[in-house]
Amino acid sequence: MLDIINDSLKRLETISNNDENIKGSISNLVSELNNIKILLSPTKLNLSSSASTLTPSMTAQIKCSFSLAPGVYLSTRVKTLAGNLPASNITDSKLGANILPFAGCTNPANPTMNPFVFPWVCIPNLSPFIPTNPTTLLEGAPINTMNSKAMCTFAPGGIVNFISSGQINVKTS
Repeated sequence: MLDIINDSLKRLETISNNDENIKGSISNLVSELNNIKILLSPTKLNLSSSASTLTPSMTAQIKCSFSLAPGVYLSTRVKTLAGNLPASNITDSKLGANILPFAGCTNPANPTMNPFVFPWVCIPNLSPFIPTNPTTLLEGAPINTMNSKAMCTFAPGGIVNFISSGQINVKTS
């Protein structure tokens, strides 16, 4: 998409140099195309590696205090990258889109509790993540960090937190 916009900008420059009558219109169009180009370009976050600012991204691992095993976190914000993976903000806590069901729930307050079947079905219904870095905004909401936590309203008392960021740094010698 960006290549098409860049090609269009070059063609418009050639046309405007040849015909003075349409130069103003083309100038406005070039300005609009440049604005679109800025909106479509991915943004990279420059954050330090401490847990208070390390942002979980696509494939981060999450764990509920009542789950039997960790789950995978899915970030769908493809325009903002952290470690070349989509980053997330505190509103990214939706079942199916960002959070998948965990392996099983051990909370006795779970509404699907069946005394004959254990572990019980896990259907995480989360509040937005609690912001731990409220000054860094991503698409209008505070960014998620490794310290962010979300409360489960499906099985009261469940707390979901990040256990790995999904980002891997490799050093070669």
